[in-house]
Amino acid sequence: MNIDLKICRFFGIKAGFLDFLKNFILRDNQSIIGRRTYSEKYRNIISKLASQFSDVLSEFQTHTFSSADLCDIGTKSPIWFFWWQGVNDDTPRPVVDCLNSIIANSKEHPVIVLSKSNIDQYVEIPDFYYTKLKNGSFSLTHFSDILRIELLFTHGGIWMDSTIMMTEPLSKNIESSKFFTIHHGKFSDWHVSMGKWSGFFLATGKNNPMFHLLRDLMRAYWSQYDFLVCYLLIDCWIALAYDNWDSFKSVIDSVPINNQEVFCLDNHGNGAFSDFEYQSVQKSTTIFKIHYKRNFKLLTENGSETYYGHIVRQNELKKGQSDE
Repeated sequence: MNIDLKICRFFGIKAGFLDFLKNFILRDNQSIIGRRTYSEKYRNIISKLASQFSDVLSEFQTHTFSSADLCDIGTKSPIWFFWWQGVNDDTPRPVVDCLNSIIANSKEHPVIVLSKSNIDQYVEIPDFYYTKLKNGSFSLTHFSDILRIELLFTHGGIWMDSTIMMTEPLSKNIESSKFFTIHHGKFSDWHVSMGKWSGFFLATGKNNPMFHLLRDLMRAYWSQYDFLVCYLLIDCWIALAYDNWDSFKSVIDSVPINNQEVFCLDNHGNGAFSDFEYQSVQKSTTIFKIHYKRNFKLLTENGSETYYGHIVRQNELKKGQSDE
């Protein structure tokens, strides 16, 4: 059955229509109408999810907690890095560069590289997830959303997407926090996350009830459906909890704005390096999100070092020193 027909059947005609409109006609989020359609699409989906999975949500809403009740992220919590095939000679260069940057700046945090061959060593995931991944119900991208929630609830730690590039060691502010995410503040008027959280960087202490809820919502959805109602399902769950659980909302809101230029390297990585501009960005941002399919260059056509090349070189020097 066509995905939009499935959405219409299980989530309503409006949801199916908005999905079709956004995916095939108004794909550009740069236009006002594109952003409005995007916003309406996700608001509608979150409302439908809240209704369908109210029983799961209600189990947690009466549980009141604050940041003080949660475990610290800590100085030795694991950093979770996932690449399904395993990191090898065939791994895209930006992914390898990102992994090296994380290792170089990890301090005392063990960096655990997850792949299809070792996931079960760290967390037990319901079999239906693997069945639906194999059947094409969702992609590896969405499997990683499931995996991060399961891991962070079970073990705590720091989830970094395989496309996170670091330039400085993890700050003490992160390690002393109970929950942390990239709160860049961008796209706040239309994006489902309102710029308040970033699924590509999530950190928490062990047994955080926020991730217990997210785990149970994700499991409930995929035990019932074999299709993805929207691309940003993980953000929908966080938004649903943010809107309906005061304790959840208060912890999200406790995270200060940080790493405002998180997308700067992705947009300007191939530009000629300027120390003045670089240091200006570094004042607010030391964690960057890139796309692994981007054709990053170490040098410009004139032979000057690029921003990307500078960061890679600096991280290689740090990693070399730590290996000695």
